[in-house]
Amino acid sequence: MQKKFFAFTLALLIVISVNIYFAGHAAENQSAKGDSYKTKEEITWENFGADIMKNAPQELINGTDLDKAKYIMSKTGNQLNNHGLIPNTSYVDRQVLGGEKGTCGDVSNKLSYALKGAGIKNTYLFGEKSMSIGSKIYRAITDPLDVNPDHGGIVIYSNGNAYMFDLWAHGVLNKSFHDIPNSEWNGMTVKEWESRMKKAGYVDFSTLSKDNEYGGKKYNNAVDAVKNFIKSQLPKIPEEIRIDGNSSWEGIFLAEKTLQFDARIVYSKPAGGNWPMEVLLNGQTISSALLNKAQNFKYKDGRTFSYLSGNGTSWMLFYSPNFSANNSTAGGGYQVLTNPGEAYRYKWDISSFGQDLLTIKVRIVNNGNALGNKIVIRGLIVQ
Repeated sequence: MQKKFFAFTLALLIVISVNIYFAGHAAENQSAKGDSYKTKEEITWENFGADIMKNAPQELINGTDLDKAKYIMSKTGNQLNNHGLIPNTSYVDRQVLGGEKGTCGDVSNKLSYALKGAGIKNTYLFGEKSMSIGSKIYRAITDPLDVNPDHGGIVIYSNGNAYMFDLWAHGVLNKSFHDIPNSEWNGMTVKEWESRMKKAGYVDFSTLSKDNEYGGKKYNNAVDAVKNFIKSQLPKIPEEIRIDGNSSWEGIFLAEKTLQFDARIVYSKPAGGNWPMEVLLNGQTISSALLNKAQNFKYKDGRTFSYLSGNGTSWMLFYSPNFSANNSTAGGGYQVLTNPGEAYRYKWDISSFGQDLLTIKVRIVNNGNALGNKIVIRGLIVQ
């Protein structure tokens, strides 16, 4: 009889605990989407952010989004503190404070709105504990009142990197949302935030989905989740990019290992080559060795040239009506015999340019050395 009673009690405890767990989880999800607040809430905090930035010091107004976001989070924390809001961390707090007030979802929503009002683009980043059935049951038994199966904060992108603003974590550790200016949670790198979340048991990471809803694709690390989100926000690169003389084109890409594209000088027929193209990554000129071909090439007429200019700043391109002539007998004496088929292709190792960054800026310049002719770039890939 006692065994049956114990088994029944244990089963009942698991059911109740799981229900509490899912109630907290669902509330966090809803809070993260911002659906639990009326439009008035959003407008209030957007106006707050706009007013803060309007009255900020001029050097801050002219500063980076990272500096602005730190300032906004500090002011937001002070405002919450002035309103008497404290961190909501437990099932008991949920009952005392009234549901979601003071949770990570609640304060992140307010911060997100304030940042938006200040003109700073941002998104949510979530960490989630294992959702396997075994893990859920284990937590239901060992910590039946756990209301933090997931946790989130706000991410902004600034100067090639992403930074986490975890107002709730600061509040929990300091028992207040006050005194934030020098808080380590105010502009922490995503990589460091991920490390701390994993120590706390969060193993899956995601940002908002493409539809700006909770439940985006999950990753084993926060950095990949943020990179995926940034990638979804980057402008699509045209298949062909035409650049006039003394002009340039630039684009933002995820920081990867190699840069590759085909390039030529727009001309009616094969007519030799020149050094009109400069390629810069984050403002630094690429002058390293090509990966796909030798640094020098030989024409069919016997002449030999270097792809890189003598001053190490610009690259040889061929005058050509298409991307095939110099690779075949159609090029006549200008057919490139060295590394057959690679005359128009350029590929570099760029891993050293994007160290500790999530994105890089690629700038391609037509310096005018092609007698004023356009250059055309095709199939630009960073991977």
